[in-house]
Amino acid sequence: MNPLEISASSQFFLRRTPRAIFGKGTLEKLSQEIKALVGKEKFRVLVISDKGIEKAGLLTKVLENLRDLEVKVFTDVVPEPPIQSVKDAFQQVKDFSPDVVIAVGGGSTIDTSKVVATLFTNRKPLEDMLGIDLVENDPLPLVAIPTTAGTGAEATTNAILTDTEAKVKKAVVSEKIIPRLVILDPQLIMGLPKKLVASTGIDAISHNLEAFTSRKASLFSDTFAKEGLKLMMTSLASSYRDGDEDSRARTLLGSFLGGLALTNSGTWLTHALAYPLAGRYHLPHGVTIALFLPYVFARTLNYVKGKLQEILDYLPEEYRDSGPSGFVRWLYNLEKEMELPLNLKDIGVREDELDEMAQDAFEIKRLVDNTPGEVTLELVKAIYRDAYEGILIITE
Repeated sequence: MNPLEISASSQFFLRRTPRAIFGKGTLEKLSQEIKALVGKEKFRVLVISDKGIEKAGLLTKVLENLRDLEVKVFTDVVPEPPIQSVKDAFQQVKDFSPDVVIAVGGGSTIDTSKVVATLFTNRKPLEDMLGIDLVENDPLPLVAIPTTAGTGAEATTNAILTDTEAKVKKAVVSEKIIPRLVILDPQLIMGLPKKLVASTGIDAISHNLEAFTSRKASLFSDTFAKEGLKLMMTSLASSYRDGDEDSRARTLLGSFLGGLALTNSGTWLTHALAYPLAGRYHLPHGVTIALFLPYVFARTLNYVKGKLQEILDYLPEEYRDSGPSGFVRWLYNLEKEMELPLNLKDIGVREDELDEMAQDAFEIKRLVDNTPGEVTLELVKAIYRDAYEGILIITE
């Protein structure tokens, strides 16, 4: 948004996590930070994580900073969490009656933790909170410690869950579930496998990019998204290729900024198309985003080329002279370099399901309506077809 376009009648809102700490070694501040958050010296802490984080030794690092507190650990988080798995998690931990919840992991862990913390303080069934602003009471205080540089879940109002019966993604969406404290320690992502660097990194780019170009974009969201894009576009390739500490740190911060950006202006068509695919084929969220992101921006380039002009300087030099279409080609080639799947056909998606998934995507109105141009069912079907064949159709 051009600041000169703001008038006295302009309205937009700032939604953000109350406190975030970034930097190497910030995990060591965990104990003092949560004591300040809870407001007392002795209390119960529920730590939610997954088996992979536990096996990698990251959970031990967190627990070392909680030695003087009563702690219960739950590590059975399910990837792309089904609604029932989150309800089961709550049943397993509810008798502990914690004062604060700490999420250690990626998006699935953080989203599971948001809902568990909410179930402690709300009597309504989880199904009755699926939707926008249906959470009545503030959850238990939630601390998010991300171990990937991608989902941005530590900064968002969303908890994305899988409805396994309907084969679609659903969400609890409420400003109340934003974590109260976020610790961004780059040391926790130094051992992240390349495969996860790639998929979560593209997810972070998509959050910044879609928030920056969305219909609801504002000066607030643009501020976060533009800086997030600068960090991700200049650091993701080296984070994947070299895994150096500085690149990993920049992508961790870029991911957080992407979460802030989408919290204030939302995502749009890429996420709408990704959800039906994830629901049917149980693919990681970042992979489904990568499968659509270049094709969505190729087909909608005419809607967003003005905004893309503002970020061309962050591209490698060989792409800048091509303008916005150069951005789309860079995005496609970056995914190729990071060995992400580039078409639906090669991962076993059935051609006869494309139109049905397109219809499902088209009906996700909160995302479709945030697209910065007209969206027809024919356009959605065309993008599914592009992604199936792996063909970029750039329309300017």
